[in-house]
Amino acid sequence: MTAALPLPRGPISYALVSALSQGRRDSLHTFPHLGQSDAFGGDLQLALQICYELHYRGFEAVDPEWEWDPDLIRARGAMER
Repeated sequence: MTAALPLPRGPISYALVSALSQGRRDSLHTFPHLGQSDAFGGDLQLALQICYELHYRGFEAVDPEWEWDPDLIRARGAMER
């Protein structure tokens, strides 16, 4: 059983949840700048957890193709760094 997308905790998770829920891959081109984000803050950590969950169970009403979207993988890599 898949879960619903969580509520965002800041601009990074908001941009990700919006892109996934609306199916707008083009919105990842304007992903928030990560340089000022708190590496241990709830916003960035939630966004990473969402990215990882796409590989496990996925989310309700989110296209499973997002799992291997090149722009999302690039954004995830930037968040991990």
